[in-house]
Amino acid sequence: TYNQNIKGLSLVHKFNQKWKFSTNVGVFTDRWGSIFKDSLVGQPFTRFVGGFRGEYKLQPNKTIGVNFSEGHDLVGSIRPDLVNGLIGVNNQILSVDTKMDFGRVFTIDGEAAYSLTNPNIQTQHVEVADWAVRLDSRLREGWFTMRETYTRMEPNFLSVNARQLADLQDMGITLTEEAGQHLTIDESYRYTENDVRHTQPLGATIFKVPEVRFSFRRIPHLGRTLFDFGYRERRETGPFDVATNNGTKIVARIPYADVSIPMGTTLFSMGYEHRAYDSVNDPTQSTGVNRVSLNLRSILDAGGWTFSPNFRYEIERELFFTAFGANSNRNIAAILYIDAPKYFQMELIYREVGASLFTQCATTTTSQCGSFTTLPANVNVLLPNGFGRPQYHAALTYKYKNSDSKELIFAFDRNSNFFAVPGQAFDERVFSVTLLWRYKKQGETK
Repeated sequence: TYNQNIKGLSLVHKFNQKWKFSTNVGVFTDRWGSIFKDSLVGQPFTRFVGGFRGEYKLQPNKTIGVNFSEGHDLVGSIRPDLVNGLIGVNNQILSVDTKMDFGRVFTIDGEAAYSLTNPNIQTQHVEVADWAVRLDSRLREGWFTMRETYTRMEPNFLSVNARQLADLQDMGITLTEEAGQHLTIDESYRYTENDVRHTQPLGATIFKVPEVRFSFRRIPHLGRTLFDFGYRERRETGPFDVATNNGTKIVARIPYADVSIPMGTTLFSMGYEHRAYDSVNDPTQSTGVNRVSLNLRSILDAGGWTFSPNFRYEIERELFFTAFGANSNRNIAAILYIDAPKYFQMELIYREVGASLFTQCATTTTSQCGSFTTLPANVNVLLPNGFGRPQYHAALTYKYKNSDSKELIFAFDRNSNFFAVPGQAFDERVFSVTLLWRYKKQGETK
């Protein structure tokens, strides 16, 4: 019922060891809805949110709960100058969920939900109702493990605060076998479609994803090195296309391999993946993608200080088969956590997502397609960097009397956004001060 950052008031109360009640009320404001960003093209809005959860423990490992949430868009917060503006919605969700563990052999996690929605509170007073279910079960027996998942959301089911998709059916099964002390084999199959009542006039979009993975561990003479390799496919069949007089069909064949090498308190890992996209009905969309990733994590102690660095670099290059050109995507993350012997903690984070984009030019004249004269006349590259989004985060935490229950946090965030298209770049800075104060009432003992 909730998957958003709600700003407001929350309350949690335990009546005894079996009953627990929690409630909250507040607002959710879309990050583009700040009053300082009215000149940007976005989808700003503010929503009133409220709800509660009642939970009862049948046994320590068997729980049942009832949830309710209300989401009401504030029409006055929606900018009227947007070309594709938002429509105010009123939405209520009631659900019952359960988690049960039977002797650590069989576990079940399920939920059934019912929604009531007014899809346009400005002009309509009509409530639309529908339902959804989810189920996740796991069976463990010796060397064999089986997991089953199932989700079904009817076309008119809506849970605004959880950002869900309606008219969806998703099923999956995973089998795991321990083949000796060095090898684990995983097989899985997933099926997804978006037309649960078969009412789409052009048909459903269906995904089929089979996969097999081999995991080697405790390899002789290689210490704690872990090695994984496998193969997966993604088969997509789409709705009928009038232009091509057939349906969409795409097959992606994906072999991959990963290796992890522990060295004391440091873990170094490398990964490689190749994705061969075969667009059966449109060969111009067939591509080959190579992805390489490097990752380093460590925990270092020196004189009572603890340093936890984490670095990751990932690059993905997509090659086109029917036209000269490539897309390159980069993902960089550098994180450092520092714990002082007393009173202070610090975190420093740098992240960047960037890409070099390729596109075809609509003309056949080299001068009209840009200054890249080494490329064919009908090809244009936007810029050496199609876009770049570096992000910086720094936070300093002071622990009053060295207690984790009383903290004062000073934080700074900067997000820069650079685009190939001129005039679209923008920058934002966020300064924050947070006071965290935890307390609990000590009960009397007899």
